[in-house]
Amino acid sequence: MTAAIDEQAFESRKQTRRAWWFVAALTGGIIVICGFLFFQDVDPPDDADMMPMFTEGGGANNPLKNYLEQIKELPKIKWTELSVEARELKPGSEEELRNFHQDHEDHLKAFIELTSSEYNSWRWRLTDDGEINARMDLSYLVKVNFLANLVSSKSIVLTRDGKHEEALDLAIRLLQMGYGMERAEGVFLHLLVSITMQAIAYNALEYAVSFSDMNDESALLRVESVLNESDHNRLSGIQNILKSEYLFAKNSNVSREQIVDIYGKSGLEVWMFDLQYKPNRSLQTSLVWQRPLVQSFNHSFPQVLEEIEVQRQTIKNWRADKLRILNANAGGNFMIAESLTSFQKILERVILTEIRSRLLRAQLAVRRFKLQNGKLPADLNELVPQYLNELPLDPADDKPLRYDISREVVYSISIDRMDDGGNFTDKMDFKGDDYGLYYPWGDSAKKLRDEKYGP
Repeated sequence: MTAAIDEQAFESRKQTRRAWWFVAALTGGIIVICGFLFFQDVDPPDDADMMPMFTEGGGANNPLKNYLEQIKELPKIKWTELSVEARELKPGSEEELRNFHQDHEDHLKAFIELTSSEYNSWRWRLTDDGEINARMDLSYLVKVNFLANLVSSKSIVLTRDGKHEEALDLAIRLLQMGYGMERAEGVFLHLLVSITMQAIAYNALEYAVSFSDMNDESALLRVESVLNESDHNRLSGIQNILKSEYLFAKNSNVSREQIVDIYGKSGLEVWMFDLQYKPNRSLQTSLVWQRPLVQSFNHSFPQVLEEIEVQRQTIKNWRADKLRILNANAGGNFMIAESLTSFQKILERVILTEIRSRLLRAQLAVRRFKLQNGKLPADLNELVPQYLNELPLDPADDKPLRYDISREVVYSISIDRMDDGGNFTDKMDFKGDDYGLYYPWGDSAKKLRDEKYGP
């Protein structure tokens, strides 16, 4: 009897051990599978359609490259050391600004030399050092950005001094420099600098145009011809920049070796890196989120705005998912989401810049109409074909720009694509208001200038 009980107990313990071994093996297998899923990357994605096209431009005689080499040797533009009143171009700060311009005469000479060259031969220094990646030195862009403020402020001071032709020439050159830099084949940081320069140039150009009577039709036509230069295939150019940025990110993927160099082999950061960042998975996510936006540039600005909104909603949904941290590439997805959010804002600024160009072209045509007819046109259709070849379309919806003769305003419904009846306060407002331009020689425009610069 006792022997039978002992044998039964032994058999029971044996079965228990087998069960434990089975559970341990199953657990180990699950751990191995999870480890494979979380620690292993995937094969590189097929991204041939996302590769940019680069041209040599001016080659060794690239004027933009020569300019960048030249400003390396020049003193820093100390824009931020000016008084607040001078930086805001308030009346009464002209003498301080004149001294500032004199101190930076070498920068202005380099600017004139560059803008006297053919900017179709300009190229950014993307491929000077080989691979396009995060190790490229882009510090020179800071000096380029400060140059815009230097030139714009000089143009505005010249306007106040009554030197309208010189002021207009500087503003036009600054705008052309922005156009040239946008076409010079760069990444998003280059695009941001070029768009910022164009916005600053438009401020100076509108100021110069407003304070001169512009009774000379040849001067109006000169400005119009420069604005027409923005009609280059901007969509394909920006598409190439998006592709360049993708290549930049692809070549700049953080490596495990870099993390080890920073934190050591046993650091928690290395484990977290292995767990939540996979270069190829990151590229896959980037393609899923970014490819439709890149393809929208084959069509029109309204479609681009639609895709920006789709991408924005996709990222918003991803951020709202509380389980996203369990994704095998959670860290990589986070970095992509942050980058694309910044890109969306830059692309919206590009569209606002295009809107601004079309608004000014329309108002210059209105001015030419008034000089010949003694009154403002009742409708923009009266400008075609004598003053405009065709009605300028609103980049927000590809419909003609809106015109309100009672308020002397031409306006776009802006990037929110809602018509607010031409109501706007800040012309760089991204949401809510429309985006408009008053007739520069009218009372409404004068009131707006007085509010911005002082009477």
